[in-house]
Amino acid sequence: YVMEKEKNIKKKNSIINKKNWLLYLLGIVIIIVHFIPIYVLLGVSAKSSMDVSSKWILPGYIEWNNFKEALAFRNDNLDLVTKGDFTELKTGNDKVFAFTRKLNKEQIIVVGNLDFKNPQNKITIKDKSINKKNVLDVITGNDNIKAGHKRLFTDLDAGEIKVLMIKERK
Repeated sequence: YVMEKEKNIKKKNSIINKKNWLLYLLGIVIIIVHFIPIYVLLGVSAKSSMDVSSKWILPGYIEWNNFKEALAFRNDNLDLVTKGDFTELKTGNDKVFAFTRKLNKEQIIVVGNLDFKNPQNKITIKDKSINKKNVLDVITGNDNIKAGHKRLFTDLDAGEIKVLMIKERK
């Protein structure tokens, strides 16, 4: 009787260990899935703006200047970045996002290509406050952007993000 009880206990422990093994494996998979966006973010942000290699490949050299420029821009425009009114802008292209932050007479516009393999051309960004008299100061990205009546026109390289300061001409 004691031998049978020990066999039953060993059998139960074996089943519990198999369940634990599956739970551990599931936990590891969940951690990896949650880590992927952080890996991609850090890898892409450490690359130079000219590096259009795969987002999965880490850069051979870390471009620290990217972080310095981003922090300097944030510090110079802290109220605008943190307290400015956020508005999503229409682009007419599901692979391109755009938004603006406005505070008083200051405005930034961020435009990005979500496609890391293909450029997106002839992008039109609609914003009521844009006019031909605005001065566009390109903070990051190519400067191939033009202002029209309530619109911006640009092309985006694969994975490119543009940050623009919009100022009124005096």
